[in-house]
Amino acid sequence: MADSRKRRKKPDRWRQSTTSQRDETAWTPCLGQALYYVTGVAVMCWLAAKYSAYLETLHENNLWFSNIEEVKREISFRTEQGFYYAYYKQLVHAAHFTAGVCDLTRDNATEHRTINALQRFNIYQEVALAAVYRLFGLQVAPILFYVRSVFALQGLALSCVFATSWLLSGTWYAGALSVVFHVINRPDTTRVDFAIPLRESFALPFLFLQMALVTHYLRSGIPRWQQRPTLLLVFLASLLFALQWQFAQFVFLLQAAALFLLAYAQLLPHTKVFSLYSVHTMALLSVTALQFFHTMILGSLILSFLPASVLVLKLQGEEVRALSLARRLLVCTAHAVALAAAMFAFNYSVKVVIGQQDDAHIYKFLLGKFGLGNPRDLDSQLYLCNGAFQFLDFGSVRRLTMKWVFPVYVLSEACFVLHLLATVVYKWRLFGVGNRVVDAKSNRDSDADALLSPQGGARFSIKPEMAYHCMQSLLFAAMATLTLRMKYIWTPHLCVMAAVGLTQPDVWTSVLQRLKVTHRSSVFVIRSACAATFIGVLVAVSLPEARRELAIEKEFHDPDTVDLMHWISKETPEGAAFAGSMQLLAGVKLCTGRHLTNHPHFEDKWLRERTRQVYQIYGRRQPADVHKILTEMGASYIILENSICYVPSDDPCGLGHLVDMDNGYYAPSGGAPMTGPKFCDEIRHGNPPYRRYFKPVFNNRTFRVYRVL
Repeated sequence: MADSRKRRKKPDRWRQSTTSQRDETAWTPCLGQALYYVTGVAVMCWLAAKYSAYLETLHENNLWFSNIEEVKREISFRTEQGFYYAYYKQLVHAAHFTAGVCDLTRDNATEHRTINALQRFNIYQEVALAAVYRLFGLQVAPILFYVRSVFALQGLALSCVFATSWLLSGTWYAGALSVVFHVINRPDTTRVDFAIPLRESFALPFLFLQMALVTHYLRSGIPRWQQRPTLLLVFLASLLFALQWQFAQFVFLLQAAALFLLAYAQLLPHTKVFSLYSVHTMALLSVTALQFFHTMILGSLILSFLPASVLVLKLQGEEVRALSLARRLLVCTAHAVALAAAMFAFNYSVKVVIGQQDDAHIYKFLLGKFGLGNPRDLDSQLYLCNGAFQFLDFGSVRRLTMKWVFPVYVLSEACFVLHLLATVVYKWRLFGVGNRVVDAKSNRDSDADALLSPQGGARFSIKPEMAYHCMQSLLFAAMATLTLRMKYIWTPHLCVMAAVGLTQPDVWTSVLQRLKVTHRSSVFVIRSACAATFIGVLVAVSLPEARRELAIEKEFHDPDTVDLMHWISKETPEGAAFAGSMQLLAGVKLCTGRHLTNHPHFEDKWLRERTRQVYQIYGRRQPADVHKILTEMGASYIILENSICYVPSDDPCGLGHLVDMDNGYYAPSGGAPMTGPKFCDEIRHGNPPYRRYFKPVFNNRTFRVYRVL
């Protein structure tokens, strides 16, 4: 009996020993995986820090920024850059921060009338940076803190590009590859090194963060307990993006359109799409509240598209019967018409109720891009003649091709699109909307995930997050093609898709299986080694050019503008109001604090009309007419720029020509021009009709200033 008990104990001890050994060996892959993730995160943070330092070095070398005098630093913020930075400067130097913020809500200098700057402009980032600067009592110069903060945000943007590639491919080597693509194509992926205070310099990092979070949320295997926290983070990122850039609504429109198309094609669950739509809506309404209920967002197309798309998805139903191709196309056409009708009807109704017309110039610009607009309209022509709003230029495509990323992107995106279309065709043959499948032959329901799994025999599955990025990239490409300025949204995403295409695990598994390599670890090692080799080749080829670029040192030089700003600060009263070009007046506000009649933030109907009136100084107008216009708006001085005034009259994008066209002096397709002199040219001769109304007070090689009598 005792012997039998002893014999029973031996298996127990053996089982304990084997269990202990199994637990010990289980630590090996866990530790390896942890080390892999820690290494990936460390590489991501290191690359982000190096990228921020790289951009700051380029900026410093180009301008000698930290050593030049303050007025030169400020003048280097051209056009609307200086306009936005002026509010940060105002808050930093305010006697009390809270009083400075209150002054922004009663700003009477920017438009020579009282406005709420926090409502009209996207300047909460300037408020936040000024608050941080004053709270911590930083010893660095305010302008240097501002610049370095923007460059630090670009590190965040690069981290998000890295993380998105990692999520899509399953390897952080893809993240590193996307970063290398991004950096070596820097002239086409960002312009922050020479346009620091632009709104997209603050906003785009949060867009890329939001897209990384959306990628995680759309993954089919995400646990339920992670979904709500992820949605909360998506909301915060969306809020910060929309709060800092007035054009965020159009990016959200493209994002919502991509989600709608995929949900309609049954590639994304309706519940997740509706949740993301709710996040979009809450973020935009929160921005509206923070901007004191600015009507431009309420009248935006995105807030009309969201309910219309939900309506169409509801009309589609939760289960769709098998349809013939002709009937399917007919139903899709009917739903598309319903979507467009509902969206435009809702948008028109909202605009009529709230009286919103501030975004009318955007639609005029879009019509003008295709030759459908009014060729005399000054608002649209100012955009169409601006290089940043031209079609995507061949030079950008050529540079991206020379740095290898564009050919890889085209090939990868083509494969992803074909994969997506194959999935749609397969699903529409068997699937209804949602997670249930209707098999037309057996008339039997089965689980969608089972049919799409390898065990179910389906080969045409595409991951939801990959489908989203594939569709989003196509829409971003269309936007960038239409407007050059928007390429800085598309090109970072282009780098992500190219890197993911080169490291896609399914492709590598399929290729290596043909070479008799089937072990999962072997596939991973080979895939990672090839990615690392490609990264090494890219770095080796691009490093000499980067070193040459870093070796170039310049210094900011614009003595005429410096002289003008010094003269205005010393010789004119603080309450004087200046009229001139939008770009120059932004610098006047920043460097001198004087009142303005107009400025570059064009998203206001009243201001656009005011600018049209001010620009008569460059048209063929009589001095009495110009004097009447300027006195009615309270202008004390006008600043004329020779670079604008002396442009030949037949230049179709010369400001004088555009003003004369708007005034009806030219036929749209040519014709006899008005023979009268241009005001800006004739005033310099000092003839009696001009001396009666204007007195010259400052002159150099670039600028002429006249006091309005």
